[in-house]
Amino acid sequence: MPAEIELGTLAATARAGEAEALRLWAGHGAVRLLEHDAATGAMLTERCVPGSSLEDILDGAETDRVAIALLTQLHDPQGAEGFVRLADRATALAKDIVVRHERCGAPFDQWLVDLSVDLLTDLASSESAPVILHGDFHHHNILAAQRAPWLAIDPLPMVGDPAYDAVQYLLFRKGDLADPEKEWGPVIHQFCSGLGVDPERVMAWLFVRLVSDAVAAHVEEGEPVALLEHDQADLWSARLIHRLRA
Repeated sequence: MPAEIELGTLAATARAGEAEALRLWAGHGAVRLLEHDAATGAMLTERCVPGSSLEDILDGAETDRVAIALLTQLHDPQGAEGFVRLADRATALAKDIVVRHERCGAPFDQWLVDLSVDLLTDLASSESAPVILHGDFHHHNILAAQRAPWLAIDPLPMVGDPAYDAVQYLLFRKGDLADPEKEWGPVIHQFCSGLGVDPERVMAWLFVRLVSDAVAAHVEEGEPVALLEHDQADLWSARLIHRLRA
């Protein structure tokens, strides 16, 4: 069923476009939509067998190859209309992140918020060649299947910058690294090279996503800043991305 989702750069109406995105992809890189009841939003989709997730592959380079191959299929500019626009969401988030940060007493360094606003403004105004985005592309949403070796499930579709779809995947990927400070940068650049997207745009999206999530966690869950700053958490990761962008 469609559900309202509002988290970071995810739009509240994103789930409502799932059926249409699956229909447009027509089984290329994603599960097929078999039936859809518009009145209730219920969907019958192709079943992935055996259905194990990409997380079960231990070789990071192999998971990257699978992810790149799927995103290449999904990022089709044809039919990229009628969905939530990522650029609009970025513009709204640039205002929202300031309000939320102030609401929770401005517990983080102000430059984190200021830079996020600047990056969001630039990302929204410099978008070109928009495509249909999966919107929630990560290891758990990539399943082993029979019709194709791997298929994507559970999209939260938007239309916009193809660099955005690398963000969620690369956040999961960081969790597999023994030493993110040394390894994450090369992984990001290699993944972006394979996908054909600008690593600077990907790292900009990563930074604003991490800061936005940190603000959301503090506002909604009252997470102490110390917990958000600990090794490999949101603010720690945002600061690492900032160093990698330097």
